[in-house]
Amino acid sequence: MNRFYYTAAAATLGVVLAATPPADAQNRWSAFAADGNWGNDSNWDTGFAPDPVFDSSAIIGAEVLGAATTATVTVNGAFTSPSVQVANGASTVATVTIPATRSLTTVADLSVGDVEIGLGGGRGTLNVAGTLNVARILTTPTAGNFNSTLSLTGSAVVTARNAFLDRQLRIVGPSVSFSTTGVDGFGNSVILGGGVHTWEFGASGLSKINANGNLDLGGTLRLVTPSFTPSVGASWVLADSDSVDSFDATPSGFNFIDTAGVPNLQPGAAFVVNSAPGGVNGVLTTLSLQQHPVLTVNRQTGVATLKNFSSTASTVAFDAYTVRSTLGGLSAAGFNGLDDKNTSGGTWFEANPTATGISELNPTTSLSLSGGQTISLGNAFAPPAPASFGVENEDIAFQFGTPDGKTLTGQVVYEGMPNNTLVLNVNPTTGIASILNPSGFNVGIDAYVISSASGGLSTSTWSSLDDQNVGGVNKWYEANPSTTQLSELLVEGTLAMGANRANVYNLGTPWATSGQRDLTFRFALAGETALRTGKVVYAALAANLPGDANLDGKVDLLDLDILGSNFGAMGATLAQG
Repeated sequence: MNRFYYTAAAATLGVVLAATPPADAQNRWSAFAADGNWGNDSNWDTGFAPDPVFDSSAIIGAEVLGAATTATVTVNGAFTSPSVQVANGASTVATVTIPATRSLTTVADLSVGDVEIGLGGGRGTLNVAGTLNVARILTTPTAGNFNSTLSLTGSAVVTARNAFLDRQLRIVGPSVSFSTTGVDGFGNSVILGGGVHTWEFGASGLSKINANGNLDLGGTLRLVTPSFTPSVGASWVLADSDSVDSFDATPSGFNFIDTAGVPNLQPGAAFVVNSAPGGVNGVLTTLSLQQHPVLTVNRQTGVATLKNFSSTASTVAFDAYTVRSTLGGLSAAGFNGLDDKNTSGGTWFEANPTATGISELNPTTSLSLSGGQTISLGNAFAPPAPASFGVENEDIAFQFGTPDGKTLTGQVVYEGMPNNTLVLNVNPTTGIASILNPSGFNVGIDAYVISSASGGLSTSTWSSLDDQNVGGVNKWYEANPSTTQLSELLVEGTLAMGANRANVYNLGTPWATSGQRDLTFRFALAGETALRTGKVVYAALAANLPGDANLDGKVDLLDLDILGSNFGAMGATLAQG
């Protein structure tokens, strides 16, 4: 729609206005919008939908005198626009959606043609399933709310001169086309900054970024594969660019790879990002799933073991490793390494083992572990005795060197029960769960929370403390149980959690064995308002022995003391019958 009736006088006025734009040529989404459609003129404060001939920018969600504003807009056709701002101001929340078959194109006329998502602390979201063409910069700027998001789904087609994405990026599925055609003043075509960059995909693969310039990687790479567990050895192309981090001496890559959204990864299965010559633009950045060695640590025996958890014939190779503990949780005397065993013909060398660090190096060859193979490092784990309940005393870190000269962070898997916090013990075969206290300290609790981000909890087979009338009728209260959270609150008294597993409280079968091992467990000590984080152990307790009241797999004087002190009592713990 034209903004003026084209009489001769009006045409002259239009020419003057076009040649001399007003000081504020911004077009804002109206707080009195009749509906959510971009193309409805009455939804804009000028009375016209944004037009790059007359407007410098289109602002959806503008802070007005500090007042909180919200806006939800749908691009309901094919539109051209000046620069677009989605949420401008700390109290603003705005969402713009470009559905499939719809399009939005910014042009540089009065404006510069940028698309900015979240400015000045605002929380903006731009959902694209259709087409977005950006004349200049597509950005989620640093000054925006951290949750400001560019989300690309379906068969979205997005082009921009260059992109600076420092908040949230989400690319879903294999059919998204995202490309840049130019660079900024430093030669960067796409910068993935300090935010979270999510690729969500399944067996059909993922969508790559095409950058006609340098690709600068940073922030967190978050991987989400609903109902799909990738296989070791698989790889995917994340980006095709002219170069990667060309201004760094060594390509930095992502700062962290978050795999919490990938179900049922076996220990040691690790995602790795590499860049190498190839592709249309010159450099391919690939994501691959590799099998790495794992350091297992037995809490009860202190034995540390290097292990390849792969069930296939895949091997893992390394020529150096380091185990560290800032708390001094290692035993130089108990350590029995590869050098001690004359492994690889005596070509391994120790480097002064101490309570804070153990390391070995092979300068001539590498060691390969076949699927399922283990090598013991002796009784290398000796955590300091905790001075009080809840003080963390497990801080083992593991790194290893690969034959191609890289140093990678390996996974540490603890086996057995921790000794200084409460535990949710989950039988991995049956899904039966229990709360117990393996520490040496007597404590009491009055609340607990079990969570599963993937929705792996069962409300129907959960046997709550309220269901069991633990402590008496109507003492415990459930709090809105769901597949993502089970929680209870004790309104009167304290639930005893005696030292050394004196009390074990069974919770039925709240976890489906086919689900992800993503449970978290929190609890409140009696008298405290803040929840503490406990630990989750997926293991069948060596417990089903008559008289084994503390579930340590044997019957001894400790069990006699527990049974004697609870003789005649009726309750829900094993010690009480």
